[in-house]
Amino acid sequence: MDLFTRAARKRQDEVSVNAVVDAAADWQRDLTRVPMHLTRLSDDEETRIGNELAQQYASSEPPETAANAATERYLNEVGDRVAAHATANSPSAFTSLQIRTRSTPLRLPGGHVFVGQGLLDQMTSEDELAFVLGTRSSTSIITMQ
Repeated sequence: MDLFTRAARKRQDEVSVNAVVDAAADWQRDLTRVPMHLTRLSDDEETRIGNELAQQYASSEPPETAANAATERYLNEVGDRVAAHATANSPSAFTSLQIRTRSTPLRLPGGHVFVGQGLLDQMTSEDELAFVLGTRSSTSIITMQ
């Protein structure tokens, strides 16, 4: 069907229960978040939990190779330059994961940022890496405030 035929055809909206289901799902999600607002963790406890999770991620990785060590150094070099421009003082540790299927960065409490090899393989410039690390670092800073 071409664009003209689509535009000329009358639109018929369907009536369904999707709006009610969406509203109920939003309400249920909001309701499950109430305990998090009532029992906020301290920054120190959140950082401790993030450190434990980061150790678990690091221990599940295969043994480090020379290529992975070079990637790790480069990642930290770019990440440190990005973190130097942050307005808040937040610890940041940037780690590459050898997982090729992971295409989104992972941020843990305490400033740990994990970047999968799959995402690194897609990048074509240092600017792209700096952008990803900057957005993940700022999320960490905003969450900790």
